[in-house]
Amino acid sequence: MGSVGSGARQEQLAMGDTPNIAARLQSLTAPNTVVLSAVTTRLLHGAFALEDVGVHQLKGVAEPMPVFCVLGPGESASDEAEPAPTRLPFLVGREEEIGLLLRRWEQSKAGLGQVVLLSGEAGIGKTALVEALRVHVGREGYTRVGFRGSPYHTHSALYPVIEHVRRVLHLGRHDSPETTLDKLERALQGSRIPGEEVIPLLAALLSVPLPEGRYPTLTLTPQQQRQQTLDALVAWLVEEAERRPVLAVYEDVHWADPSTLELLGMLVEQAPTVPMLHVLTFRPDFVPPWAPRAHLTPLTLNRLDRPQVETLIQHLAGGKALPAEVVQHLVTRTDGVPLFVEELTKTVLDGNAWRDAGTHYELEGPFQGIAIPDSLQGSLLARLDRLEPVAKEIAQVGATIGREFGRDLVRQVARCEETVLQSALDELVATEIVQPIRLAGAPGAAYAFRHALIQDAAYQSLLKSKRQQLHARLAEALEQEFPDVALPRSNSSGCRRAHSGMGALEHRRAEVHQR
Repeated sequence: MGSVGSGARQEQLAMGDTPNIAARLQSLTAPNTVVLSAVTTRLLHGAFALEDVGVHQLKGVAEPMPVFCVLGPGESASDEAEPAPTRLPFLVGREEEIGLLLRRWEQSKAGLGQVVLLSGEAGIGKTALVEALRVHVGREGYTRVGFRGSPYHTHSALYPVIEHVRRVLHLGRHDSPETTLDKLERALQGSRIPGEEVIPLLAALLSVPLPEGRYPTLTLTPQQQRQQTLDALVAWLVEEAERRPVLAVYEDVHWADPSTLELLGMLVEQAPTVPMLHVLTFRPDFVPPWAPRAHLTPLTLNRLDRPQVETLIQHLAGGKALPAEVVQHLVTRTDGVPLFVEELTKTVLDGNAWRDAGTHYELEGPFQGIAIPDSLQGSLLARLDRLEPVAKEIAQVGATIGREFGRDLVRQVARCEETVLQSALDELVATEIVQPIRLAGAPGAAYAFRHALIQDAAYQSLLKSKRQQLHARLAEALEQEFPDVALPRSNSSGCRRAHSGMGALEHRRAEVHQR
């Protein structure tokens, strides 16, 4: 995307394969429908029900493209009805963590309910660890319930709870109010919860109108209705746990709305009196609002070390060894984050540069490196796009310099005021895009990207013209402000390369800038 034209005729346009494919797909789309390319379809992971509408030759696209039509949201089974997998997820380097979770589960089954606060950066393996616990509990035949936060519903009151109730009741998107009330009544049969009082509250929670005469109309104030709804939800879950122990998992609490957090606070407070284990997962930027208690256990997941990364790579390769240079590249680029390891390894294995030699894989040519997989590109860019514009620009400048970069050099290249620069760097640190470091022999403050892939995403998000501009500024800054670390211009090529103690222009990134 960029500016085209000049003067009054200048406009912003999107160019390239993406808008072309989108336009061609649009021409195939009937009114009030949505169609998807094969790439987008692979990223959905069953979140939507799709219909294959055949393979189409799109103008300007070399290969025929499979096209899919969206029928509607996918229908998820309830957590309780979910069959336990036949084997545990493959975990590396999480023996202590899964051991702690299993001990807290045993305590909860014995009647002393527990709460585990599981934190870690995106992709670090929180979901895999929780899934291993869920499998264990499922094999024992106990109840498992799940609540999931959503970045699109952070201001929707009790959204994770509403979605959980819909799954538990097997509510269809087009169920009538009468059908929904019938399912609610059956779910509460045999419980001590007074249906006459609670069902109108739950119906209002689900935005289901009450048929005239079936239940009394609610006459509560909004505050009273909210509090009584929270009380009813807590009572419903507690009664289930009193029948038999329950594992309750709340994923992505950092996206929870205030009402959901209040409900969690009520459950945390009551936890020791009920045979229930609550596991709450969240990212490091979320600060739990509950005071430390004996039944609260904080658990932070760290990155994998090199031997653990190599073990995971070999497992993903079916037990076969990959060439040492490929393994080294994967270790360097993934920074010990299991999700990055999985996605990049799968990308490598899906390529056609390999020969299966039985016990190992062999390269059939020079190893060319790995592009960011489609499965990670969106999430990495989303982290950058959530930044303030100035902070994102500073991240791009830093990415142009290298994995590590000095504050003074960024200031010279970005050409911004001191206060603006520092505010942007503070935001990048707070959002864990970069971290402060000390570089030997380098003056002033310095920073490093926490992940090589985030650096790649920031760099690749630049227009080519902007990249050239930043590289030219960088070369000038090195020559003018840091002459002791600037290498002389090559007589043979007329191009410049620079290496700074505060960060290197990697050879694969370096672009030729002619004077």
